[in-house]
Amino acid sequence: MFGNLIGLIIFNIIFQAPALWYAAKHMLGPDSVVFWDAVKITAVFTVINALIQVFIGAEIAELLQIIAYLYLVRKYWGTSWKNAVLITLLMVFINVVIGLLLAGPGLFLFLR
Repeated sequence: MFGNLIGLIIFNIIFQAPALWYAAKHMLGPDSVVFWDAVKITAVFTVINALIQVFIGAEIAELLQIIAYLYLVRKYWGTSWKNAVLITLLMVFINVVIGLLLAGPGLFLFLR
């Protein structure tokens, strides 16, 4: 179990933390955002996410995960709830675009 959690933390730090950092840097300004905070937010959220999934289940977990993520973004960067939502939405958009760019050539070759 802990090996899976450590692997998930590493995976999320590699793929989610840079997008979160860039989104926050874009929204809050380059001077108030540190990459290490994005790494900490991602690692803490991954552990919280795993605990919520194990102890609560999938039905209520989604809402609690969103609230926990927004709270972490708000706490670490001292921003409002509105800015936390905007940072998170921008991060999701960045991750979707990167995912499509990475999957595009493979999908093209597969569908050809």
